[in-house]
Amino acid sequence: MVAYLEELGSAIEIESISLKVASGTKVHLDALQIYLGHTDRIELEEEFESNYIGGTRTLVYDHSDLWLYAGAPGEWFTIPLDESFWYNGSENLIIEFDWPGGDNAIYVWGWMSDVNRSLYGEYGNPVGTQTWESLFVRLNGSLSLEPTTFGAIKSTLGL
Repeated sequence: MVAYLEELGSAIEIESISLKVASGTKVHLDALQIYLGHTDRIELEEEFESNYIGGTRTLVYDHSDLWLYAGAPGEWFTIPLDESFWYNGSENLIIEFDWPGGDNAIYVWGWMSDVNRSLYGEYGNPVGTQTWESLFVRLNGSLSLEPTTFGAIKSTLGL
């Protein structure tokens, strides 16, 4: 799925991703890979990798034989990334989840856009089907500070 620059606000070192639970408490996945990367697209094209700006698609999570546990409906559950990702704050962001199969299910909240913001397809297939669906996702990490922030803090503290 693609998240727009205007929705993200500023640069951030993404350290984990949270999803809002609709139903289900656990899922077993044969494997799960999460990729993050920059894009200049508003709508995603059918070929997964063509949507990324060259060289930005980054594997940030890679686990096999994985159990994920979620809380009650309406709560957020978090997936800590293996590698953090620097979102530059000047382009749109692609969030890609890739898994071959599993058992049980955790359903997460989403919403419908007016453009093709997501793709879904079979594991390993380089081409997917466009959809207007988008997930409620929270990016967790360290925000970028404006250059004047330290000066403002220094001034406020009277140093």
